[in-house]
Order: sequence, then C-alpha cells, then structure tokens
Amino acid sequence: MFKLLFAFFLMISSSTHAGSVESIADSLIKKASAAESIEEKVQINTAIIGRIYHSEYNQGKLLAELLLEKSDRSETRLLHGYLLIHTYRFNSYQTGISNLNIAESIAHQLDNEDLLSACYTFKAIVFRDNSMPDSAMTYALMARDIFEKNNKKGELIHNLQMIGDMHYYAGEYDEAEKMYIRVQREQPDFDRSFNYRIIMNNLGLIKTKQRKYDEAENYFFNSLRHLSRPEMTYIDSSGLPYIYRKLMELNILRKRYDQAEKYFTDGVALVKRFTQEIELPGFYIGKAELLYVRKNSDSALAALRFAEELESRYPDIQHRSNISRLYADVYLSLQNYKEASAYLAKHLVAKGTIDSLNNRAKLLHMYAQHNYNTALRRAENLRTERNLSIAVAILILMGLVVNSYYYFRIRKKNRLLMEKNLKLAYLKEPMINSLKIQKQALNTDNITGTEEKPDTEKRLKEPGEELVNRILSDLDKLIYQDKVYLDPNITLGELAERLSTNRNYLLRAIQKKFNVNFVEFMNDFRVKEAIKIMNSEKGQLLTIEGIAADSGFSNRVTFAKVFRDSTGVSPSYFMKNLENTRAEIMV
Repeated sequence: MFKLLFAFFLMISSSTHAGSVESIADSLIKKASAAESIEEKVQINTAIIGRIYHSEYNQGKLLAELLLEKSDRSETRLLHGYLLIHTYRFNSYQTGISNLNIAESIAHQLDNEDLLSACYTFKAIVFRDNSMPDSAMTYALMARDIFEKNNKKGELIHNLQMIGDMHYYAGEYDEAEKMYIRVQREQPDFDRSFNYRIIMNNLGLIKTKQRKYDEAENYFFNSLRHLSRPEMTYIDSSGLPYIYRKLMELNILRKRYDQAEKYFTDGVALVKRFTQEIELPGFYIGKAELLYVRKNSDSALAALRFAEELESRYPDIQHRSNISRLYADVYLSLQNYKEASAYLAKHLVAKGTIDSLNNRAKLLHMYAQHNYNTALRRAENLRTERNLSIAVAILILMGLVVNSYYYFRIRKKNRLLMEKNLKLAYLKEPMINSLKIQKQALNTDNITGTEEKPDTEKRLKEPGEELVNRILSDLDKLIYQDKVYLDPNITLGELAERLSTNRNYLLRAIQKKFNVNFVEFMNDFRVKEAIKIMNSEKGQLLTIEGIAADSGFSNRVTFAKVFRDSTGVSPSYFMKNLENTRAEIMV
C-alpha cells in the first residue's frame, strides 16, 4: 500500500496551475478589494490563503510575494495581515518574526481578534520550533483566551493540541499524551483533520522514547494513511520525508535493517521531490548507522562526513550528538582509540547541552504555567476588587519605566561598543586584549582556548626571546601584507610551516605576545576585516554571508558568534547602526 502511496505523491506533486502567477495574483486582489461585508472578506481571504497552501512550493512563494506587495493598501489591509502570517514558511526566522509583529500591529489597528489570535498562534508555533518554550506557552495561552472568549471551538481544539506540544517539547510525555488523547476525543471528525498527522507523529515519538516500538510504528503508519486522502495537497505531501525518516530510525532501533534501508532510499527521493533538505542530515546519520552495523566502516565514515556537512547547513544539536556518537563507534571498531575518544568527548558535550536545554525547557514551561495561573487568579479578583486594578496599573507602569531605563541603557552601551570597535578596527595594534577585558567584564564563560600545559612541558617548549621576536616579525608580514587570515581553512601547522618554525614555537610566541590562542588570534583579524568591509562602499552591497566569506569565515553561524563575542553586538545590529555611529566619530 505504501509503495502505491509513495508513487502517487510523486506524480501529484508535479501538477501545476495554468496561467500566469501574476495574473492570478491580480485577479485575487481584485476579488478581495470588491468584498464589502466582513463575512465576504473572511471567505475570500480564507480562499486566497488556501490557494497559497495548495500551490507547489516555488509557485506558492511567488504568488505569496506578489499578493503581499499588492495587498498593502487600506481596502485589503485585513488580507495583508493574514498573508504576513501564513507566508511564514517561505521566509527566514528573522523575516518571519518581523512579519508576525507587523500582522499583530495590523490586528490591533483593525481591532480584529480573529487576526490577532491567528498571529498569537503562529508566534507560539515559531517559538516552539526554535526552542523558546516560555514564549511559546505564553502566546499559546494568549490565543486560548481569545478562542474561549469568542467561543471558537474548532480553533480551541487546535490550541489545546499546541499546549500538548508544549508539554511534549518540555519532556513531559505523559501530560502530552493525555492532551493529545483529549483532542482526539473532543474534536469532531478528528481522523480527517489537518492536525491528525501532527498528533500521530508526536505520539509515535513519545512511544519511541518509551521504547514501545509496536505502538510507535502504528502511530507513524496512521500518519501515512492520513496522507492517502483524496483531498491531500502539496503541503501535506511535503511532510512525507519526516515520516519516512522517523520510520527509518524506528526500524534501526528494532534492528530491521533491510526495512530501514528501504525507508532511507524512498525518503531521500521524497526530500528531493518536495525540497525538504532539512531532513537530509537525519537520513544520512541513519545511513551511516546502517553501514556501521553491517561492518562497512569506510562507507560509514563517508556517510558521516556528508551528514556532518549537511548538519553545518541545518544546525541541530541532536544531529550533532548522534554524528559524534557514531564517529566514536566506527573508530572504535577500527581500533583507532584516539579518534574514538575525541568524538566520544564531543558526543558527551553535545548530550550535556541537550540535557541542559531539556531541563531549561521544563523550568521555563513551569514558569510560564505559573505566570498564567497567577494572571487568571488576578483577572478573577478584578471583577470584585476594584482597588486591585490600580495596583496592577502601577506595577505595569513600573515595569515600563524599568524596561525603558534598561532599554536606553543597553542602547547607549551598544553605541559605545560600536564606537570603540570601529576605532580599534583601523589601528595596527591587535584589539584582542581590549576585547578580552570586555568579555571578562561581561562574565562570558564560552571562550575556548588552549589547555594549560604543565610547567615542565612549558619549559621544554619555551622558545628563546630572539626566536620569538623573529617569529613575530615574520608573522606581522603574513598578517598585514599577505592577510593569511582571509583563508578560512588556515591552520596552525600551515602557518608555522610558512614561518619556517614549528607549531609549538608559533603558538608560544602568539601566547607570549598576545595572551590568546591561535583561533582567537586569527578571528581577531577577521573581525577587524569584517568591520572595515562593513564601513566601506563594498559592504553596503554585501549580505552578512558575503561579508563573512570576504573576511575569512567559513560560514555565517561561526561569523555571527565570533563577531558578537568580540564586539558585543551582532553583525546585523552593527551594520544597521553603523551610519549613526560613523556620524558621531571621525574614523
């Protein structure tokens, strides 16, 4: 059955709508503008949003962009708000959040609680998917208040499911399962609803964590069967790669390796078909594990390297942990104990981070629930205790004053940081020591450096002062003339070879002169280069990725982290506020 279903999805996804996308957008906007009553506007807006969801990804994205551009006027303002919300999947996280904030503002301007509740619901989803459980729960509860107030039973059911998701992502699986079962019981025609598949998938994940593999498999199969409905759309089918990946992982746990291999092959084909590359790291981690259990270590290492490359594009701490664990297992089977130990250490670090995030999620979830319950009690008391409203107003005012104070204080601090770093970027002297003092003042504890060596080893590898001066002189030429730091792949060994010395002497020379390790030393010059690029005409034409590449960083994520650690602000903030800062100082 699933073979036929798989082939059917691949065929149906290739169908396209006839006619020009722009003419379609013009026609839809014309209909929306002609609507007079609120009921008619709601019906047309719902149909337009549905059209976007039912479109193939690229066509849907183009249609959404055209509709957003054409709907930004008074007569279609409500439609514009809904488009800002429902086009989230086509945008980056930052753009998506910005659009949701604009939609919330429109909802308040129009005094439209339906639009406002939709905005709160999507914010809850976004924050949930980006590991911010306290914010997610807060917006879910705010949406629930509106649904209960306006007796929106259908929307309330979906909201209850989201709260179940909050429990799930906080690791409270029993509570999540109870909430999902309640949704199944209370929602009419649950097995034909959109959220059926989401709940089935989450119940499958819960049962997998509880090692109830038969039940988990049944839930995932239910999700697949749900996709066989005649009314299935392209956006529905784009969820197939995820289900296939989970079935692959489940069959690996059950040691059904041939079946897992089949899910891998079909799943990768679905990823390509529906442009869901975010699922690829998980698939290739599974492939590496299949190769490892079949004692094909070389191929397993190749698959892991590919998975590692994919994970760098779509960072995921759980994937990183699994990759390190598998590397350790493979190298251990090859009796390469050094590499096995190194990757085992990486796995333990990643696992510790995951545990920390899970514990944090639970605490923040409890915190959000506590705040919500407190707010409910206060709201109930307000009906009979008028004086309490005055106290609440005073508290809110105090909060605004405190927030405003800290807001302007932080802005002033960031402006001073930008002025300082902009000046330092044009000095020949390194800015490292200044930045280290800055980091220590902020109690930053995530700076990595070289481990301290025992005193005896230090004495053995300590170069003479004359040699140190020679190394530093030659290093100065490579830095300021050749700009070797622009090579993102430069290593300590390569640089030492160019200086006709060894790694230890070069490292000791850098430590003795600058009191930093090699990575910090190179990143210092890369950050200075990035600041210079941002402050040039060329920088106005480049994206953050382009600036990162031109200043010697291998990717945007590393660049953003190092830049923030070094300057105290993000690259995007620095660029956004650069013109004002430039006007205040003479570079």
